[in-house]
Amino acid sequence: EEFALTDFIEMAKVPTSKNLNIVALFDRSDFYSEEGLLNIADFSDTKIFQVTNGTLNIIKDQMGELNLGNPETLADFISYGFSKFPAERNGLILWDHGAGWPGMGPDDGNDFDILDLQEISDGIEKGLENAGIDKLDLIGFDACLMATYEVAASVVGLADTLVASEELEPGHGWDYRAFNSLATGEASSGEELAIAIADGYLQHAKDYGTDTDVTLSVIDLNAFSGVQEALARFAGSMVEYPTE
Repeated sequence: EEFALTDFIEMAKVPTSKNLNIVALFDRSDFYSEEGLLNIADFSDTKIFQVTNGTLNIIKDQMGELNLGNPETLADFISYGFSKFPAERNGLILWDHGAGWPGMGPDDGNDFDILDLQEISDGIEKGLENAGIDKLDLIGFDACLMATYEVAASVVGLADTLVASEELEPGHGWDYRAFNSLATGEASSGEELAIAIADGYLQHAKDYGTDTDVTLSVIDLNAFSGVQEALARFAGSMVEYPTE
């Protein structure tokens, strides 16, 4: 939780811009810090914030203790956020512990329920459909071990660009000041934002002295179907290869 609090502070340092809306669903826990967050006192339930002018604006409260391991929670947040803040381009970033093919995001307050890959896919697909959006420009996983074949296969067709790490991420995770590239106009596409995120993450790791341990990939999901076809042909040949 301490790193999540830091991430919000990083987001709050991004200048408010008419070209950018930062909206976040945050589910805190009684298990960890009792610190307040910027202008918001400590809480232990689930809230949706808009980050603006260096502060947090609560845009949806009294939500109770939601289970973030439930795909319906993901779908509802996507539908609500993108409907309330319509934009020409849309990105979604999931943050928490990651494990690759098993999924990510154990919710401590709900028996450590996680989003498995099918639930991630279902939640995103339903949320986008309800918001009237064909696909995301960017999907990112600020989590360990999510740049795998299985993860990419679960979100192909749902986004143009995937940002994720092949290896473990240090606790500090991404540097959300990378969103400044959208506020300034330096980045104007999902791919350009993804590159800014990767560059910012590497510099963040250098600042923390963890740069020898980090990986982060920017993946063109529109090209991934070709990878799937090639792997299927290879696997087919291996299965058919005589064993005697």
